[in-house]
Amino acid sequence: MVAFEVHATLPEIIKPSSPTPNHLRSFKLSALDQLVDGTTYSPVWYFYTSSKDDHHMSMSMEGHLVTLKNSLSRTLTRFYPLAGRINSDCTTIDCNDEGALFRQAKVSCDMDDFLEQVSLEFELLYKLLPCQLPCPEGVEKVAQVAIQANVFACGGIALGMCLLYKILDGTSVTAFIKAWAEIARTDVYDFGGQEQVSGCSSLFPPNESLSTPLADLQVLEAARDGEAKRHSSIKRFVFDASSLSSLKHKARSKNVPNPSRVEVICALFWKCLAISTSSTSVFINFVNLRARLDPPLPALSLGNIYWLAVAIDDQITNGSVKSDENKKQLPYFVHLLRKSFKTIDSMYLKNFQGEQGFERICKFQEDAKEMYSKKGLILEASALNLMGWYDADFGWGAPSWVTCAPSYRNEIILMQTKSGDGIEASMMLDDHQLAILEHDPDFRAHTRRGHAVEPVKRRLISNL
Repeated sequence: MVAFEVHATLPEIIKPSSPTPNHLRSFKLSALDQLVDGTTYSPVWYFYTSSKDDHHMSMSMEGHLVTLKNSLSRTLTRFYPLAGRINSDCTTIDCNDEGALFRQAKVSCDMDDFLEQVSLEFELLYKLLPCQLPCPEGVEKVAQVAIQANVFACGGIALGMCLLYKILDGTSVTAFIKAWAEIARTDVYDFGGQEQVSGCSSLFPPNESLSTPLADLQVLEAARDGEAKRHSSIKRFVFDASSLSSLKHKARSKNVPNPSRVEVICALFWKCLAISTSSTSVFINFVNLRARLDPPLPALSLGNIYWLAVAIDDQITNGSVKSDENKKQLPYFVHLLRKSFKTIDSMYLKNFQGEQGFERICKFQEDAKEMYSKKGLILEASALNLMGWYDADFGWGAPSWVTCAPSYRNEIILMQTKSGDGIEASMMLDDHQLAILEHDPDFRAHTRRGHAVEPVKRRLISNL
């Protein structure tokens, strides 16, 4: 393994290029934002390669870094709530233009050597982040956006981003990053005014008298486990086009004749891991609500605008009750997932809107907490595969690799591969769960371990 060091500069604060108008100085969070853990950053990594004979990239590195900072300043003007600080009541953002955190770093090895090691130890990516993921201070004291621009010895750049989970879901994150890249690449940022950025507090008004935030369901799931702490690690698997085609063919049924890629991947994980529990199991998908609401929300709606699609398998797989083995194949689990997705329509969501909606949200939380306490296996998935992560061109081409990391045990994140025809799954699993997957013949037949270096190294070689 190649030894390397990451030398980072002291952080600097990037403020918006224009001050936020007085009438926009307070941004109200929604009841949905009150559901999430506001003390944790979501990590994202963007890798941009450069061959050794790419003089434009290497000779103007300082210029690229200046462009990154200047365009970030302009982007914060557009996404003005992200330059503010969340108030201690967790119901509003003080849009005070305190800015984002930015730091530069030099990595003492080539990018392909670094990613070769990441293929074996995913957690090395955390060395490229600008801050700790759990906020060491209260949310009212920390930047919502923190960026570290890592320059490798080969001239490549990796952007390690920490984005505060309190207001940024996957849709909000990609909208912000793509806007930042477009401003950096084109030097144009005529976006029609700050009023285009909105939230959903009018649909899901927060409880302003609530002294503490509602408990995040992901945190509840982790905390409910009374067992001794088990060793967990993050692993990454790739489903290529042929594997997805095979899975979809096997998962077809009269109930679901044309399953989606997300459904078959989730069903495969669920099927393989369900054998490890002697009680019922649950699979939760985080569903973007913007297009499901009536009327749909605009694209620049900030916040955690998602709901939980909860699928329950009440057939006991181990123990005294023996289920029909035919019900334990992919079509069975795909059907459960499809039913959970179909539940979340505009009529269902109206139950949680308006002044009475908050009480129903709290009731949903309590019911979910009780359900979680009785289940043997709970898996969670965020499907981020259709959000255009690879569209972020800052002026030196599309990224070679983009990845996110799960923050909780049994969480799965799905992202599209650069080619667009495959899906990468990153998950935090216990060692015994990983062993179950890797010894399952059906899982092994349809996946391969993710080697992040592969698409990067091919491009480097082709340019030399």
